[in-house]
This record gives sequence, C-alpha cells and structure tokens, in this order.
Amino acid sequence: VVLCHGPGFTRRYSNLSHQLRRGCLFNPETFRWSQLQEHWRHEMLSIDARISTIAALRVRPPEYPVFIRPDADSKAFEGGIRSSSEWEVLAAQLPPDLQVIAASPVRVDAEYRVFMVNSNVVAASEYRREGQPSINGFVPDDVIDVALRADSFWRPADAYVMDIARS
Repeated sequence: VVLCHGPGFTRRYSNLSHQLRRGCLFNPETFRWSQLQEHWRHEMLSIDARISTIAALRVRPPEYPVFIRPDADSKAFEGGIRSSSEWEVLAAQLPPDLQVIAASPVRVDAEYRVFMVNSNVVAASEYRREGQPSINGFVPDDVIDVALRADSFWRPADAYVMDIARS
C-alpha cells in the first residue's frame, strides 16, 4: 500500500479510481494553517500569526519583514519572509480574497518531518538544517515528544505528516 497525501496526488489517483473521494487522502478543510493554529495554537512556531485576506493586509499592512503564506495548501505563492517592497509586488499579483497568514519571522535551525498513524510516530527524519537540505536523519527525542503532544490535542486524520521546526 502506498499512501500519497496532498492535493496533487489526490487529483492523479482520483482519476484512476472511483473509490477515491474528496478527503480520503487529502481533506482541504482540515489541511489549512488556520485549522492547525486553532487546534495546536501553543505548539505553533508562528504563534503571533494572524489570518487575513490580501485585501485586508493591503489596508492594514503587517510589520516588515513578514512571514507570509497561503492559509490553504495552495501553490498560489511560496510562503516565506518578505520585505515591504516584496510584499507589494506579491500582493498585486494575487486575488484580493485569498486567505493568507502573516507572522513575525522566526529563525529556524532545523526542520523535521514526522509521520503519524493512529497517534503513533511511525517514521521521522530531519530534512533541513540552517536553511539547507539535510540527510542527517537523526531526530531528537523532544521532536517526537512535540509530535505526540500535538496529536493528543487534535488528530487531523488517522494518518498524516507533521513538520516540526527547532528554533
């Protein structure tokens, strides 16, 4: 069995099988940053993030530099840290009603990917260190502890992947 998760895979597999339905591999309603914040607020790296539309942010701009990304798992633009001039260029290209999150930038030292199945960590790896791809593989115990604690608050699906950052 191969479990593929995400909107790209869902489109591909749903074309092959009538048994696959919206939400069976990827639920766009729960796989949103706003849902993660609602359930995991105190576990989130961007704890000061606010959810807004592009139009609202143009009226009341955030402090700069700003970390900004789509709320949905969208490829409308790549999330990242933007200066005020970069933000203005980006905002002009996006639909005014697009939901985004804006937060203060936080330094990220390492990033880990943790695979959860039925509230158990079944795999984990380090995938980025100091902004560069990493194949180190070592995952500290406290990263696993964060994943288990977050899962105890809310489990978005029986099987899902959680990215955890060390700051």
